[in-house]
Amino acid sequence: MNFAFLLPSLSLGGGERFISEISQNLGYKKKKHYVFIFEDKIDYNIGDNAEIIILYKNSIIPKIPKIRYLYLLYRLRKLVKENKIDLLICGLDSCSRLAFHLKKLLFPSIRLINICQNNLTNKFSKNERKEILKYYNCAEKVIACSEGVKNSIINEGYEKNNLYMVPNCVDTLKNKQYISKVYNNIKKYNGQKI
Repeated sequence: MNFAFLLPSLSLGGGERFISEISQNLGYKKKKHYVFIFEDKIDYNIGDNAEIIILYKNSIIPKIPKIRYLYLLYRLRKLVKENKIDLLICGLDSCSRLAFHLKKLLFPSIRLINICQNNLTNKFSKNERKEILKYYNCAEKVIACSEGVKNSIINEGYEKNNLYMVPNCVDTLKNKQYISKVYNNIKKYNGQKI
């Protein structure tokens, strides 16, 4: 099974750090995987067997809002097809939106896992929250980075049994059990080992 992580960058936030930790853990286990990022902003390490691919190849595209999203969708579609990606793990809500449209419009068989790092109630408007829940309902698993984030997803009406909470990885040594929990949670899909 081929899989990839999708996120805007590998810098700053908790979701990015979370994916960095998972990627490094996969590297220790010699698991080949991809990290698709929108922009060339990299502050976190990835696993030894990971390949970083930057979606924005043209520096002008990000500055044109009307084409930006379609360009990202086109590039993601091309990379998923070329690399035969079966499982896409999305690091932020913007990535969940992109993956949702990829699945609905182009690759209905692709499997999705969404990692949510934001308290939906505090950060988004009612319409935005409704849209995000639509993206989460399309995913096979949703991982909340804290108890508060998990509760906000439930409070917004998310009812699926595929919601998990894994505390945001701050320190690899302190949180080894949580990293293992995440890895163990995603390493098998339909009996296939990743």
